[in-house]
Amino acid sequence: MQVVCDGRGRPLILHLAEGQANDHKTAAVPPLLSRRADVPEALARLVERLMAKDPAGRPATAAEVASALK
Repeated sequence: MQVVCDGRGRPLILHLAEGQANDHKTAAVPPLLSRRADVPEALARLVERLMAKDPAGRPATAAEVASALK
């Protein structure tokens, strides 16, 4: 969803050098609103939750995502 809303391609580079592998696992994705101010704030918050590194911070079900999109 980050890519669809942002329009800039992959949120993080997928072919990482060995030293950057840990950053990929721990670094937060830049906030969507910092790239696209025209995205609704509620959608930006949902995208940030979907991209959370900690699984506990992500929506637990597709139904939760669907509900947030209404």
